[in-house]
Amino acid sequence: MTTVLDQRYQLLEQIGEGGMATVWRGLDLRLRRPVAIKALGAAMLHDPDMRQRFWREAQTIAALAHPAIVAVYDVSVGQDRAYVVMELVDGPSVAQVLESGPVPVAQALDIAAQTCAALTAAHAAGVVHRDITPGNLLLAGSGALKVCDFGIAAWEQDAYPALVAGTPGYTAPEQARGGPVDARTDLYGLGCVLYALITGAPPGPAAVPPHPAPPALADLIGRLTAPDPADRPESAAEVAAELDRLRADETAATQLFTAAGPATTRVMAAQPPAGRAQVPVPGPATAVDLPAVPVGRRGGNRWLRPVLVACGLVSAVTAVMLGLLLLQSAGQRAGVPMAGATSGPARSVAASPVAAARPDALLRSLTQEVDRLADSGAVDDRTARDLRKRLSDLDKRLRKDAGEGRSQAEDFIDRLQDLRRDGRLSPEAYDRLAELSGALVAALPRDNGNHD
Repeated sequence: MTTVLDQRYQLLEQIGEGGMATVWRGLDLRLRRPVAIKALGAAMLHDPDMRQRFWREAQTIAALAHPAIVAVYDVSVGQDRAYVVMELVDGPSVAQVLESGPVPVAQALDIAAQTCAALTAAHAAGVVHRDITPGNLLLAGSGALKVCDFGIAAWEQDAYPALVAGTPGYTAPEQARGGPVDARTDLYGLGCVLYALITGAPPGPAAVPPHPAPPALADLIGRLTAPDPADRPESAAEVAAELDRLRADETAATQLFTAAGPATTRVMAAQPPAGRAQVPVPGPATAVDLPAVPVGRRGGNRWLRPVLVACGLVSAVTAVMLGLLLLQSAGQRAGVPMAGATSGPARSVAASPVAAARPDALLRSLTQEVDRLADSGAVDDRTARDLRKRLSDLDKRLRKDAGEGRSQAEDFIDRLQDLRRDGRLSPEAYDRLAELSGALVAALPRDNGNHD
């Protein structure tokens, strides 16, 4: 026997469940159309604040009539039952899509652009979603995207500093601290979604660039996920304009597969708890004369900042090599020569002997790090042997063909992900090894396919 709510809405099939509510596929018996019905859980019905929040969600979405936002048809809140009747999106969430791995860069840009359209409408109405995640982005069969679940949305003028709710891995630092939120809070979530679309997981504390994203897209993601809201783009409309330029660039739309080859390569850090933005520096850093990098009107690229304090986290030599590799990449993205730290004439990073460090030096650093982790007990003997064997094979490959070695280095990163997923690598060990491996991949030439 099926359940019918208020003699109108028939519950057909449960299609989702969260901590507070259950979502059903339903049928509007009066209008004969399919609907989604979000019913508040029985444990929450007795909480007047939760019932009020349910009202708020319905009112919030109803005020945001936009094709990229799930529409609300009806709402009912009582002492014994509370539900919202919404548009049924017959398709997967972006989170479900990501279960199969990263998506092509063109699809990532399209998802981000449609999300920006919804956020532009929400922010214009003074509404901050506060939980932009792959699970709250639904894809219809036509490819149209719908933003859903405004359950913790806040009217911007209210700010709700005490409400910290969000999703780990996608929550902006200011929200995690319980501070005021604004449109840039949602842009942080969008940046994390873009990162996940490219790599398969949201960014972690190691600030690993979203390989293999095109440089311009990596730069945008870095600014979106800047820890300081002041370093992020100011509006969803501004981000949409950048995405339009990227989408119009056919090179950006194809570069993912050019870089990754037949098997998509992922570089991702472990998902940290909310409020992960700060990078601790346990000891004094060795002074290093690093070049200054012009990064536009805001200096918010998160891929550069952690490198400047990395000497307190790793050995000085490794930190300098990794830092200069990333700084060189940033200079190429900016399209301008990199100025020296002093007022002398401009010089390129390539002029520095440290920046010219060979891949074999980076490979030695990786091997030494595996040894250090094994000696400290952070990695068990079996895992250490596995990693040493792979690094030894990679060394032999690099001596034979550096181009093919790049592909094998990318395979090593995939192996790190498998070990982390299986619990054989701690998040800290994974972050450290993935960071060094990413630097190695960046230092290796691409395989041009000529092996005569």
